[in-house]
Amino acid sequence: MTGVENIVATGATALAVDLVRRMAGPSADRVGDLLGDKIFRSENLIKILGKTHRKLREADQPVNVVPLRLLIPFVETCSVEDNETLQEMWAGLLATASQETDSMSPSFIETLKQLTPDEAKLLQRCWTDNIRPALAKLRREAAELEFKVREMMRQKGLPDRTESLMTGVRRRVATEIQQVDFGDHSDTLERLGLIRRNFGVQVKTTRGGGDEITDVESEIGYRLVYTEYAVRFLEACHGAESKI
Repeated sequence: MTGVENIVATGATALAVDLVRRMAGPSADRVGDLLGDKIFRSENLIKILGKTHRKLREADQPVNVVPLRLLIPFVETCSVEDNETLQEMWAGLLATASQETDSMSPSFIETLKQLTPDEAKLLQRCWTDNIRPALAKLRREAAELEFKVREMMRQKGLPDRTESLMTGVRRRVATEIQQVDFGDHSDTLERLGLIRRNFGVQVKTTRGGGDEITDVESEIGYRLVYTEYAVRFLEACHGAESKI
């Protein structure tokens, strides 16, 4: 019995089996042998695969082969996740892995598996209320400016050596969004590289009667801001939705 036949024998739904078979490509039997029936008896995994299929279908995106360095740890890790919010994020991550086969970082899997349900809900709100709208706005502005620059270069007969203005959008989003209250989750999110402390120095001066400076006091403070890694991570966890 081949690896894929072993998966079928576990009672996994036809949709889940077909999705794994297509994502594993030529390595489908090897994947089945490596994972065994213990993984594919997981109702959690079946649910996540169903959500992944839905996300790809709604975005009209194809199911592409996912590198084994992503597919194997993904399936092994998410098969134990029973929280609805985290299941949606796992499904988005797998949908992204199917589209960005060479560029999605394996570290996203490690980051996601360390989040608690409460932390996941907080990040979902951050995505919906802050990051996604800012991304859409800045990308639209960058696209319009890039078009104008290229059109100007074309009209003047100059060679188009314009670098895409999209490359710095995630970085701008990370630093321009107003501070968010991360509450008790700030330590974990900072450890995972999703937020960082943006330090600043405030200088206060005291002037005398002749307007001369008589005293200078400096105060160092910081605010918590998203990292560019956080923007990439949350984009990946929302799969096709992040491009809508």
